[in-house]
Parts: sequence; C-alpha cells; structure tokens
Amino acid sequence: MSADPINIIVGADLYGVLIVDGLRKGAVGQPIAQNSVLGWVISGPIPPSKVESHITSVASSEQPPLRVSAHHCLNLSLDQELRKFWEVEELPHKTHLNPEDEQCEEHFRRTHSRCPDGRYMVRLPFRAGPPIEIGRSRGVAEHHLKGLARRLDAHPEQKREYSEFLRDYETLGHMIEVPASDDADEQRVYIPHHAVMRESSATSHLRVVFNASCATSNGSSLNDHLLVGPKLQPDLSVIILRWRLFKYVYTADMTKMYRQIRVDPRDVTYQRILWRERPTDPLREYILLTVTYGTAAAPYLALRVLDQLVNDEGQAFPLAVLILQKGKYIDETLFGAHRLEDLRIARDQLIALLRKGGFELRKWASNNSELLSDIDPANHGLACNKILKTDESLKILGVSWNPALDIFQFQTATDAPAPQTKRSILSAIAKLFDPLGWVTPVTITAKILMQRLWRLKFEWDDTLPHDILREWKPIYNQLSALNELHLPRWTGQESDSDRCELHGFADASNVAYAAAVYLRVISKSGRTTISLLMGKSKVAPVKTLSVPRGLPESMHSDNGTTFVGADKELVKAYRAAVNDPNFLNAIASDNVQWHFLPPSAPHFGGLWEAGVRSVKYHLRRVLKNHTLTFEELTTLLCRIEACLNSRPLAPLSDTLDDYEVLTPGHFLIGSALTVNPEPSLLNVNENRLSRWQIIRHITERFWRLWQTEYVSTLQQRVKWRRLQAPVKIGQLVLLRNATLPP
Repeated sequence: MSADPINIIVGADLYGVLIVDGLRKGAVGQPIAQNSVLGWVISGPIPPSKVESHITSVASSEQPPLRVSAHHCLNLSLDQELRKFWEVEELPHKTHLNPEDEQCEEHFRRTHSRCPDGRYMVRLPFRAGPPIEIGRSRGVAEHHLKGLARRLDAHPEQKREYSEFLRDYETLGHMIEVPASDDADEQRVYIPHHAVMRESSATSHLRVVFNASCATSNGSSLNDHLLVGPKLQPDLSVIILRWRLFKYVYTADMTKMYRQIRVDPRDVTYQRILWRERPTDPLREYILLTVTYGTAAAPYLALRVLDQLVNDEGQAFPLAVLILQKGKYIDETLFGAHRLEDLRIARDQLIALLRKGGFELRKWASNNSELLSDIDPANHGLACNKILKTDESLKILGVSWNPALDIFQFQTATDAPAPQTKRSILSAIAKLFDPLGWVTPVTITAKILMQRLWRLKFEWDDTLPHDILREWKPIYNQLSALNELHLPRWTGQESDSDRCELHGFADASNVAYAAAVYLRVISKSGRTTISLLMGKSKVAPVKTLSVPRGLPESMHSDNGTTFVGADKELVKAYRAAVNDPNFLNAIASDNVQWHFLPPSAPHFGGLWEAGVRSVKYHLRRVLKNHTLTFEELTTLLCRIEACLNSRPLAPLSDTLDDYEVLTPGHFLIGSALTVNPEPSLLNVNENRLSRWQIIRHITERFWRLWQTEYVSTLQQRVKWRRLQAPVKIGQLVLLRNATLPP
C-alpha cells in the first residue's frame, strides 16, 4: 500500500453524513476505527511517546503481518530541542551508576572473553534473558528492504556504494550468509538497515546503519531489551582543552572500531539482516558477527573493551594507557607532547597496545610533517594530502583544525539569502558547532533573538515581521564573517614555562550572562601568550522564578483516624469509577502512592514528628491560659511556621560578599520567609496589648524559646576524639543575637 496525495479535507459538519454502520474498539486508551463511505477512519488518543508512527499488527502463522499505519506529525520534538538551545551545557561531573548500569557492568565482567588472536568477544547485555519477549521481525525487515531498494534504484551511485559496503562487510568476516531456518525453538531478530550519507567523511560518503530500534510485531524492539550501559567516554571539551596544551600533536582514528569486537555465537542470532543486490536475486539472510552500531549497547561495549584492554595489557605501555584514558573519544584519539621524541614513543606504544586487542589506527594527522614521515602512507588517508595545503582543514571531534597552520577554523555556509522564518533561523544557528564557546559573542546574540521569537509565539514557517528581520540580518552576516576567524590550537605552554595563569571573567545583564576563561603563559624567555580556553553563555530565563509544584510520587502519614477513613472513601470511589476511561487516564498520569505508618508507631516518622514535637512543646509553653479564636490560632500557627522555615540550611553561593542562606522557605516561595522588623513587645504588659499585639507577643516568645534550643543544637560540644576544622576567614556563620525579633 502506498500513500496518495491529499485531495480534499472534509469538515466536521459532514462527518455524520459520511459514517456508516461499523465501529471497532480496542482497549481503553487505544484508537477506534469507524466505518464510512470513504473507508475506515482511525481516531482516538495517541500516547505522546509514540506520535511519529503507530503500527497495529494483525498476524497469523501462515500469512505475513498486516499493518495499518497512522502518522501524526507534530512540532513538539522541535520545540523540545529548542528548549535546550539556551540551556547552559553541563560541565563534566562525577556520575554514579544506577542499578541498570551496575547490572550491565557486572554482565560484561562475567561474560567477556579473549579470542586466540587477542580480540575480545562479548555477549549482548539483555535486561532479562535470553530468550527475550520480542515479536516477529522478518516481515518488518522485508518491508524496509523493499523501500530501501526503491530509494537505491533512484540513485545508482549510492546503490553501488551500498552494495560495496555490505560486500566488504562479508569479505572481512564481519557477517556470514546463513540458510533460512524454520526452527521454531531458535529465537531470531532481523534488523532493518538503511544508508546514511556523510559528506564530511574523508574515507566513505555512505555508511550502512542498522536500526535495532525498529519495532517488531509485539511493539518491542531489540534495543528495548538491551541495557545501554554507563557513559564511559570523557567530555569532548575536556579532551580538546587537554590537546591544546601540547606543542606537537597527533590525531588518529581506529579502523572499524566496533567491528573488531566479536559477539558470542549464542547471541548472533539476534543480529540477522536481509539483503539482495538486485530485485531478481533471491532474498539472502546474514548474521552479523561483531558489535553492531545501531544497537543500544554498542557504544558501551566498544569503550568497555578498550578499558579492559588497558587493564589486561596496559602495564607494558604506560604512555598509551594515559592516551586511552584521557585522549580517546569513541574511535578518535588526540594526544601530544612537548618533544618530538616523546611523542613518537607514545605513538608507538599506542599502536602496540591497540594491536594486542585487534585494533588498528588510520587517518593519521599531525601539525609536524616529520611525525608522519615514518607512518605507512596507506594509513595517512586524506590527512597526508591536507597537511601540505594551507587552505584545507580536518574535522577533529566536530571542530575544524588546519594541521599545516595549527589553527582552529570555523566553516559556515551563508551564501543563500538570509532566512526569514523561525525554522530557517534556528537551522542557520544550529549549523554552527562551538562546543567550547569560542564564538560566544555571536551565538549569544542569536540565542537572545531566538528567545524573543519563542516569547512572541510565531509559527515555525510564518514569515517574520520586518523589524525582527532587520535585527536578524546583522547576526546572519556575522555568521559568514566567522570564516575569517581562526584560533591557535597550541596555548604556548611548555614543560619549562616560567608561569601559567588562569583568568576568568563573567558578566550578566537583563537579557543574558556569560563567562570566559583565558590561559596566560609566560615562557622562560619572558614571552607572554594569552589563549581563550572556553566560554559559556546563557540567555536570561523567561520566568525569573520557576518552582516545580508537581504531584508527589509518594506521600507518608501516620495512621490517624481521619486519614484511614478518607482512604476507605477513596477506595470506594475508585471501584465505582474504574471503568471510566477519563478517570483511568487521570490516575495513570498522577500515580501518587500513599503510605500509612503502622498504628500507634509515630516513631516511624521521626523526622517530621520531631518538628511537630518542637512546635507543640514550645507552643504549649507560650500559650498557657490564652484562649484564641480560630482566625487568631491560624495566624499564630502561620507565623510559627515561618519561624521554623526561616532556619538556615546552607549558603546560597560561595561568594564572599553574599550573605544569603538557603532556607526551607526557598522551597516554598523561592525566597526566605522574612518580614519588615517590628518593635519588640516582650517588655510590654499583656493587659495593654490589642488582640493583634497579643499574637505578635506570643510569636516572639515562641521564637525566643525555639531559637535558643535550635542554635544550641548547631554547635554541640562533644569529646575531642577526632579533629574538627575550625571556623575559617570568609566562611559563612550564624550569629546569635537575642535582641533580634523573628
């Protein structure tokens, strides 16, 4: 079945005329099918996570699956991507393994092995299994292959490259052809594949990508059953910054990195593909024998194997170990040294260590031609030619680097007329890759304009007003001017430099804030070199204060009679409304879990019960024989609550002149619960006070009693059995002043 163009849009006023007898319903929350004079019409709710393509399969064991597809296109994903446009990039930080990451790590340690030639063999890290609960996938793979054949027939050159890619895959022993099997006991997964064009690649413009996220007949995919594993690659910006410190540098890629790692024969049945070069050829079935890019666990397995290689063989290659630990990003390595001899030694160690695991390096490049003279020219790739041309550059982790001039460059294509829609403006800005913020002065102006378009709520493809286009044109012209901008790669730092200084600058305004860090190097001869290391920027938030007030995931309370009674009423209401789809959708999205403490066991809620006890104890002492109205008691309790929620928890910042502290009130209203100072009433006779002044008087007495007890708990004096750090200059402390009112 092929899609036809839309000829007419039918309005809701004709809906009743078009429908005929025939209505098919699925489960609650699924679409329904209504028969009409035009055919079956599908309508109903669609889960947000499945808006791109929804497939319902009706299959039997004799016939291939019948698929009915409904496509609904939204701009939600683009809106969500735009939200990230003005977010500050997170700096590297230490991550902690979650249970799934720990499971994946333990699985690798337990199941990996070495082949006789030194290569590693791994098993696929399934969440549960094998076997796994996955549907039939051969029909889906055949359907995708037919669509791929039609696209390749329209582009003969791509078809030739595609066939050569898979022939090379088979020639290298990375996949083998197998006969079609009807063994019902053997679980098989067929992975669709397609072409991805990479115009910037120095070796091959076409790459075959395997789509292990494609859904099978039961809606799950192979990737749904695989663990992703923890993030092992270091931060890209850190690698580039470290690479800039060396006078002489190398860069190289690992040849077919994923495909040097074999998959255990027990798991290769989950990596089957279908292929034929010509429509007249019989359909052939292949098994992929190596780690396959496109599977969820492939990046983790590849990097984890390199880490394991370091653990197994790295003792004899200390310089190579340092490179693989701090200068590796996926399959690309960047390393350097201050002396040519030291760099050659590190290079030879790296080559030797990687060969122990079956990995080879290619696409060598360097800022010094002598460093390439003793490398096989076949492994130079395009880099060997480009080092002699000052007008060409290489892509190093997405950043353009000219090895002959040893400079970073920016390449922007702005020959076309300036974009005039919100979508085209975002596209023009997103083409500029600047991971270290070197052109922040240009990108921040673009971010400010993009935020303005966001606030004005223009549609993505509407032509923008003239005043905004006039503001955008100078920014667009600045993008083209970036082609003339270059940044020295080397920061000038040497092993015998006299002095190195880091200088950081930051500034903020009502529309944005930014920071920049420079390195100032003073050589032994007195020569000074200043280099921009990194810049960061962010536009001012649309909402100056954003306090999340969502529903809690779980709630805990004591076993009070009122709570238990309310719970019983809710259970009755739930049973009465369990068949209402609106009610089911509401509780599915809320999903609040209520937990009762055991009866007569308030100590289970020690944290909040301690706060309740503190309030009750001091409140009883200050109220004494006072009789308050409901409004007066409510006011008093609110003021007491403010007293408790104004206690300091931690400094808001590390700035020496910032005396603000974080309090529980910040989590409630975004700031401390403070009021204007009022004169104390403690020394005034109660007979002379009004009702409002009595409330203030009681509050002050409560504050005096409570703060005396609370402050004492902050500086408990215990036995001097272990050293404790004394108060330091510049440290924020709490001063005790009995004369200050709450």
